[in-house]
Amino acid sequence: MIDVTELHALAKHDQQALTDIEQIFRGLIGYPDEEELKNTTRADRVGAFTAACEALIGDPNVMPSHIGELVLPDRTYGAAAAAIQESPEPFIAVLTA
Repeated sequence: MIDVTELHALAKHDQQALTDIEQIFRGLIGYPDEEELKNTTRADRVGAFTAACEALIGDPNVMPSHIGELVLPDRTYGAAAAAIQESPEPFIAVLTA
């Protein structure tokens, strides 16, 4: 279960927190099926999604293929985050449904 209320603290590019941000990102990209998100409202999910995208720009780690296929197959978190920032509407629509 992921508690996204502390994402903004994690989004300071702390290398130890990078794995947590990636997990939150996967949970939000695959919402509602990938991870159970607790303590979230629609606004929380959108805010966490935006913060995670910003935090992951430049992240060279490769996403799991089942999540990557939702954004960019065989791509890094950084490339996916950048692509999503250019066209976030489909993901935000799911997060606010």
